[in-house]
Amino acid sequence: MQSILRRGSALYAGLGPGVFTLAGFALLNALSMSSNSFLSLYLTAHRHIEASVVGQLISLRGLAAIVGAYIIGYVIDYGGPRKTLAAAYVLCAAGYLTLATSGTAAVVGGALVAVALARTAFRPAYNVHLSSITAESDRGRAYSLFVMGLNGGSALASSIGGMIMSIVPAAVFMWDAALCLVAASVAVVLLRSQYPVPEQKQAQVLEEKSQRGTRNEFLILCALYFFIEISESLSFFALPIRIVNELGYSPNIWGYMMAALGISVFSLSLLASNYAKRHDQRWVIMISCIAMCLGLAVAGLASSSALLALGWLAFCIAQVFVYPALMQRLLSTIGDNNKARSISFYYSWSSVAATVGPLLAGWAISDQSAVRVPVFCALAAGVCGILGALLLSSKHRSESVVT
Repeated sequence: MQSILRRGSALYAGLGPGVFTLAGFALLNALSMSSNSFLSLYLTAHRHIEASVVGQLISLRGLAAIVGAYIIGYVIDYGGPRKTLAAAYVLCAAGYLTLATSGTAAVVGGALVAVALARTAFRPAYNVHLSSITAESDRGRAYSLFVMGLNGGSALASSIGGMIMSIVPAAVFMWDAALCLVAASVAVVLLRSQYPVPEQKQAQVLEEKSQRGTRNEFLILCALYFFIEISESLSFFALPIRIVNELGYSPNIWGYMMAALGISVFSLSLLASNYAKRHDQRWVIMISCIAMCLGLAVAGLASSSALLALGWLAFCIAQVFVYPALMQRLLSTIGDNNKARSISFYYSWSSVAATVGPLLAGWAISDQSAVRVPVFCALAAGVCGILGALLLSSKHRSESVVT
C-alpha cells in the first residue's frame, strides 16, 4: 500500500493546486448525478410513462444536449469557465426539482431539456480551464486526476442513488438538485483564482504546440467516441429495465453495478495513466473501444449472474483506459485558438448518442426484441476496430509515448 501511495505521489507531483481543486470539483459534479442511472426505471415504474415515450423524452434530452454542446464553446469563450459553470448548475438544480415534483410527460421533457443544456457545460469548461493551468506534457496526469474524481464520485453517486431510489424514488432528484447548488457555489468561490502555467514550462508549451495531428485524426477520435457512447446509451437504458423486469433483481443491483464501474476506474486510474504514457495511445484506444462494446454485448445477452458480471467487468476495465487516452490524444491534435469549440464539438457526439440511443432502446424493448441492443453493441465493436485501424495508419504520433 505504501508503495502504491509513493508512486501516486510521484505521478502527480508538481501539478499545482488548481489541478487538485478541479479534481475535487469533478467528484462533486459526479455526486450530483445520482439519479442518472435510474431515470428510465423511475419514469416507467414510478411515473407510469410507457417505455417508448420515455425513450423519446430521454432522446429529447439528447437533442437539447447536442444544441448545447455547439453553443457552450462560444459561451465559455465569452463568459469564462467559472461563470458558465455557476449558471449551468443553477439551471440544472431547477430541472431536477421539477423532475421530483411532476410526472406529466410534457413537464418531464422540459425538465430534461434544462438539465441537458446545463450538463453540457461541465466537460468543455473543465478541459478549457485545465489546459490553461497546465503544460501540455502534464495534461495526461491532470486528466487522470479528473477521471479519478469523476469516477470516485460516480461510485458513491450510484450507491447513494440506489438506496434513495429504494426508499423514496423522487428524493433522488432532490438530492441531485441540492448538490448542484453546492457545485454552483464552489464554482463561484474556489475556481475564482487562476493558476498560470509555471514560467519554466512556457518554452516547453510553445514547442509542443507545433506538434499537431491532422483534422482526419480528430474526426476519427470523434467517431470512436460516438460509437462507445451510443453503445453505453443503449445499454444503460435497457440494462436496468431488463435486470429488474426480466432477471428479477432489485434496483439496488444496477446501483451496485454502476458503483463497481466507478470504483474500478477510480482504483485503476494510476495504472491506466502510467500505461498510456509508455505505450502508443492509438492501440490503447482501439483495443479499449472494442472491449467496451463487446463487454456491453455480453452483459446484455447474459441469462445468468456470472455472464452478467463477466461482461460488466470487461466493460469496466476497458473504460479505465479509453477515456483518458482519447482525451490526451485529442488535446494533442487541436490548437489553443479554437480549443473550447473543438472540445465542445467532440463532446457533442456524446449528446448525439444520448439522443439516438434511447430511441433505439425504447423501440427494441417495446417491440419485445431487446436482443437488438447487445447485437448493436457487437456491431459497434467491429466499427471501432475499423476506425482504430484508420487511427493506427495516421502519421501523427503522440509525444507522450516513451521510447
